[in-house]
Amino acid sequence: MGWAVSLAIGGLVFGLFAGTIGGGADDLPSTLTDLLGGRDGLVDGYLGFMGLFFGLAVTAYALLEVQDLAGHEEQGFTATVLATGVGRMPWYLSWAGVRAVTVVLLLGLASLGEGVGAALVTGRGGDVVSYLAGHVLLAPAV
Repeated sequence: MGWAVSLAIGGLVFGLFAGTIGGGADDLPSTLTDLLGGRDGLVDGYLGFMGLFFGLAVTAYALLEVQDLAGHEEQGFTATVLATGVGRMPWYLSWAGVRAVTVVLLLGLASLGEGVGAALVTGRGGDVVSYLAGHVLLAPAV
């Protein structure tokens, strides 16, 4: 729950910075602004980069979960489950499946917070779905 709440709040805060990033486009030379796709292109680039940042944060979660599984194995907690007749491979695959779903949910929460924050300051509420899809598509890389 801590990861979920932290990523959702972080996404909202980073999304709220989109207005400031877009406002910075007004101070840039017109040649550079055109190269970056204008004000909207600059905001989209910033939010896309923040998607990569959230992908790295969720990767840290996934690595910590792998360490947790190894710790459970060393402490003997896994032996309790394996003593019931569950094979080692089905146990690991079920564990990995739950973590894979969690990765998608964490990326979704972060991008939803980011999209809502950006929509509040830019007025582009229709882009929330595209940010959500773009960020969740990072899940296989995680």
